[in-house]
Amino acid sequence: MVFSQQYLTSLQESLDVLETYGYAYNMGDPLDCKKDKSNIYHQSNNRKQSHKTLIEMQNEHSKEAYSCLYCDYKTENLGNFKIHKYKHTGEKPYICSLCDYKTTNAFKLKQHQYTHTGENPYSCPHCDYKTKTLKNLKRHKYRHTGEKPYICPLCDYKTRNASNLKQHKYTHTGERPYSCPHCDYRSTTKELMKVHIFTHTGEKPFSCSNCHYKTTTAALLKRHLHTHTGEKPFSCSHCDFKTTRADTLKKHYYTHTGERPYSCPHCDYRSTKMDQLKVHIFTHTGEKPFSCSYCDFKTKTAAHLKIHLYTHTGEKPYSCPHCDYRTAKSGDLRKHQNKHNPFWHYRTESMRHLKTHTIEQQLKDTRNNVSLLKQDRPDLVQSVLSPLQHASLFKCTTFTFNLELRWTR
Repeated sequence: MVFSQQYLTSLQESLDVLETYGYAYNMGDPLDCKKDKSNIYHQSNNRKQSHKTLIEMQNEHSKEAYSCLYCDYKTENLGNFKIHKYKHTGEKPYICSLCDYKTTNAFKLKQHQYTHTGENPYSCPHCDYKTKTLKNLKRHKYRHTGEKPYICPLCDYKTRNASNLKQHKYTHTGERPYSCPHCDYRSTTKELMKVHIFTHTGEKPFSCSNCHYKTTTAALLKRHLHTHTGEKPFSCSHCDFKTTRADTLKKHYYTHTGERPYSCPHCDYRSTKMDQLKVHIFTHTGEKPFSCSYCDFKTKTAAHLKIHLYTHTGEKPYSCPHCDYRTAKSGDLRKHQNKHNPFWHYRTESMRHLKTHTIEQQLKDTRNNVSLLKQDRPDLVQSVLSPLQHASLFKCTTFTFNLELRWTR
């Protein structure tokens, strides 16, 4: 390689400056600036310019990578090197003309501007999917190929998303790098932390355009919109079950497989839901972590606390679409709606709930039949009521009795 005389002269001047102020530079090696920020060299604009010239000349006339003076970062791309430097300086030179958004990257600014124009320039060749970023499109294509290129080195976990793998690794290390400034809560992701902080600020930035519903995440808003459209995009491959939530479908599959993956460390209890297991463990510890801010009420679940708070606020968020009925409990609303739908069929994920419901319905029918018997066959009423008074909800005699009664009538 032949160097010009001007380059060699400039290089020698820069080396003289470095030697004068205690810097080390070895020809043929990447630049290793062992600097002291308090050194007078870094307080001189002229000397800074000489230092900068040396970096540019070295990278221009050698095949070595661009090396960051502040950390171990190296790259062969000058554009990437410039973007990296902004991490140390805090500079964000690319600014959106329509909002306060700033970034270190012209490409990121261009992608951000799509949020204002609504444009989705990247489209999937296999379906109608469109997105604002090439990264999202690449990740989406894995849905068609089934590929999961990101693999955990400690277990069999695979994913389509690099960030998902990073979060998964925290399950092995126990690390929670993001901490709440208001309390002791720690999280594995920025997104979870952002949502948590809303519990302190009370902010609910995502609102429904069809009703007064507001929430803290876009995912919850999307799920809520299904209540207006009636759409249930997740369907079971074994039966007619459909739902608005992917996690609900996953739990539903346990009714077919009989699997109960969550087990109690203190007893033989097993559950299909992690939340149910956590509540169960409280029966061993006696813990009631959710407490009311208005009174001494404490409970094992956030859902019970939420319902309790309605007794203080008087709020009744669940309303019937067919009449003026309102209630504080979603279960009460479902029961009420049965009055409007005579062909309604009870569905549940729990066999125990189904058995209890069936027996309750049988007893209800029995009481109705007894009232009719008083009119048609008063002589049978006493013989019918006698076993009913002693029947247990969980005895088979209840079913036999009710069937015989229907046959008699």
